[in-house]
Amino acid sequence: MFNRKRIADTSSPESRPKPSQIPSTLSQNVSAERAISQATSVIGNDLTVMGECVTIICKSTLVIAGDVSGDINGDWVTVAETGRVQGTIAARAVSIYGHVHGELRATTVTLHATARVESDILQMNLVIAEGAHFNGHVQKAQSEAELQPVGIEASDPAPAQQPY
Repeated sequence: MFNRKRIADTSSPESRPKPSQIPSTLSQNVSAERAISQATSVIGNDLTVMGECVTIICKSTLVIAGDVSGDINGDWVTVAETGRVQGTIAARAVSIYGHVHGELRATTVTLHATARVESDILQMNLVIAEGAHFNGHVQKAQSEAELQPVGIEASDPAPAQQPY
């Protein structure tokens, strides 16, 4: 009567499309590991993380647009213009657009023009853009081992979860 198309019932295995029926753009093999390894975690500008002995650990990219009072360990860490961190940031690469008060430990540290940093920096490569505000000490690391997060060894397993 209304020229409605009938929607197929996909609840049974027989009614689901076979892999050969899926368009090639959708059936490309993308491993879950690859998708996860390219993931970016975000602490939004409406989020505040605080507490005693807080450590955020991210194995990929972390963007901080909110407020964090605690330590951050990651692979690639970016503090956005709206981001504020009070604590130690330890990562392979750290890029600062916002405010940091604490310590930075990374192979590469980049302070962009909008950065406001009151930190000691331990690094192997340092870039400070014109306009960035920096107050602290800079030291070149002798090896990558010096840049590892304090108190966490690479061979240590993840801490066990405590029941509530």
